[in-house]
Amino acid sequence: MRVVFRRKWLFLLGAALFAFASMCGAHYIPLKYTGEAKFARKSDPAAKMSGQGSESFDTIKLTLEQDLFGREAVESIVTALGLDRGLPHDTEGKLTPAGVEAKQQIIERIQKSTKLTWEVRSADSDLISVSVTHEDPNLAQRIPNALVKGYIERTYGVINTSLTESRDFLVKQVETCKSRLSSLETERNAFEVEHASMMPESPGVVWKRIDDLNAGINKLDREKLTAQDKLREATRMVVRLSSLFPHAADSLSAQDANQLKDLVVKYWKSQPASRPTSMPATELASGAASQPATQPAEEDKGPNPEYERLKGQLRDLEQAVIAEQTLRHKTDAHPAIQALKARIAQVKKELEDTPERLTQKVSQNPARLSNTPTAPLTDPLGIATIGTALSDWNLAARECNRLEDDYRVIKASYDNGVALMDNFTPTRQKYMEITKKIADTQAELASWQGRLSGIEMSLAAESAGKRTHLAAIQPAQEQFLPSSPTLLLVLGFSIGGALAFGIGLVFLANMFDRTISTPDGVAEEFGLPVHGVIGEIVLAKEQLKRKLKSWVAVPAVLVIIVVCLAWAGLSIFLWLRGPEDYKLFHAAPATYVYQNVVQRAIQWITGFLH
Repeated sequence: MRVVFRRKWLFLLGAALFAFASMCGAHYIPLKYTGEAKFARKSDPAAKMSGQGSESFDTIKLTLEQDLFGREAVESIVTALGLDRGLPHDTEGKLTPAGVEAKQQIIERIQKSTKLTWEVRSADSDLISVSVTHEDPNLAQRIPNALVKGYIERTYGVINTSLTESRDFLVKQVETCKSRLSSLETERNAFEVEHASMMPESPGVVWKRIDDLNAGINKLDREKLTAQDKLREATRMVVRLSSLFPHAADSLSAQDANQLKDLVVKYWKSQPASRPTSMPATELASGAASQPATQPAEEDKGPNPEYERLKGQLRDLEQAVIAEQTLRHKTDAHPAIQALKARIAQVKKELEDTPERLTQKVSQNPARLSNTPTAPLTDPLGIATIGTALSDWNLAARECNRLEDDYRVIKASYDNGVALMDNFTPTRQKYMEITKKIADTQAELASWQGRLSGIEMSLAAESAGKRTHLAAIQPAQEQFLPSSPTLLLVLGFSIGGALAFGIGLVFLANMFDRTISTPDGVAEEFGLPVHGVIGEIVLAKEQLKRKLKSWVAVPAVLVIIVVCLAWAGLSIFLWLRGPEDYKLFHAAPATYVYQNVVQRAIQWITGFLH
């Protein structure tokens, strides 16, 4: 500080010169204007509560900068604002390579000068500001407004396009799923018709039907046995009567005579030791009467009850095996199944060893067939008796035939039921597969329909403007004051640079100055002791010069420095803060200073004194 104070005039002049030069030079810095536009995005609370929130915009926000002032967006703005009109074009109106390069440079400058700021960022609302700095104040206003407007239009278009494409895709998926579901339901209906009463939820229906059919078979077996006994009794009665009335057949009708002959022949054929059946019935009857009584014959005594019992037991065991495999899902390796099959094999062997019908050794003498005398009766009585017996036999035969037909029908139904139960497991598996496919397809259809419903509601809300609210809430205003350079920056640079420049000059002057100004300097420089200091002898003429310098030159220089710095400071202030006043000041500085500075100062002082 002592060195600076010793060379204060050098410091002052250097600092003043730098400050004046820097403020004057700042006028040559290109002015830049910054326009700022703000837009907001808000979600409708009602739409959000109903599940129609703007998730599409949430995705778009991730690429906001690229969508807002990317190359394509800025290029469209350059074309819309006509910034490429003065660029070189060829004869076809297209940009030349030099014009394309110049346009790219314009786009790059706009991108570099554009700044995006999130002032508010939340799930319900967003507030974004877009600022553009440009040398032209008009473009600094128009460019951010154009960027925001283009972005809002493109965003609405992108959201609507995205929702529309999603809706179209979901409609196709729903239609495909419905078609697949319809095919599966048709397949299931056809399967249910083909395999009626074999569905997994009703296997007992078939089993109960088998039980009912088995009971019906047992009932028909008993009825058949009774009917067959009646038929055999009627046959024996006809054979007895034919032996009692051997000549009655000649008086019968041809049909009854043939029937009588056939019955007698078949009867003796069924006997192991019967006579040939080719002879006429009368001969058979007479021969039977004359046959020795010592020749034995076997008489059929009816069905064997033990055989019928074993047959029913076999049927019950087979049904038990089917029930175990179908209802309880047991395999052939299961001990219960193996035990049942072993019992079935045992019952089958017993059936093979048991005769189906009971027989009894009897004499073939026809006289044994009846307790009546063997003497022939009158033919009219025989004809009537044989006719009645043939009628009874026909009734018994028809009853046997009817029961046999019923038995075949019920037995066929029973066999079909058993076959169905044998095929129940694969049938149920196939049905379960179809049912599972239908359930999966229904769940998939419900999912697609739910998503489609959400997309359609979102699209409707978007079209009505109740889903995503994008609006420019603060467009960029007309720019009057430059944003760069700032007054604070210029003044700060001028003052800071002036101080640094002044100190630098003092430092250089002191470094190159070889003047000895202190006694210690003399002793150090020459190595001689200093015994005393004689003050400077100033003459009267020199004193006068110094007084003039102190009271005239120095104040004048200070005034000039202050005036120059004030003029430069006022100029830079008006240049950055008052463009219109700067034009007046630049045209007539003295007049402007007198009217706006001096007169206002006089008025202020006058008002202060009064």
